[in-house]
Amino acid sequence: MNKTTCLLILSLITFLIACESTKSANEAINSDLNTEDKEMTIAEEVENESIGPAQLTVGETDRSEDGIFGRKLTSDFESGVNQLKANVDPKYKGEKVQIITCIDQRGIVMMARMDEKVTTVKDMDVQRLVGKLVVEQTFEPKSSAPDRECGILSVTF
Repeated sequence: MNKTTCLLILSLITFLIACESTKSANEAINSDLNTEDKEMTIAEEVENESIGPAQLTVGETDRSEDGIFGRKLTSDFESGVNQLKANVDPKYKGEKVQIITCIDQRGIVMMARMDEKVTTVKDMDVQRLVGKLVVEQTFEPKSSAPDRECGILSVTF
């Protein structure tokens, strides 16, 4: 094999490697584009969520399940819970939905998010009903409170 043939073969190999690299890069881009269009399940959204647990709340979270840092509910949460319990399938008896709830100084719910680690009810409709109930609640106002205080509201069926 002469020198010209060797250079030609080397150039062809380099070209093929470059084409393969471009093909792999294009496949990766197309894969990313297809992923963005694909609708994710709730579990995938939570797993891929950019808000990590450290950013969910500011400061400590009151896990006492007895108000939020001493601020009691001013709305009739118990009445709503009793209505939910009366209308939910008895198969959920003993199961729990726990919502991490953040309120402002006025006692208005700013954020409510299900705590998946503690919630045992897997029915999304039941979870949404509890979430809706929590979002509709108000707490005692406290002008000296931080901009956001977070705690736990739970419903055990």
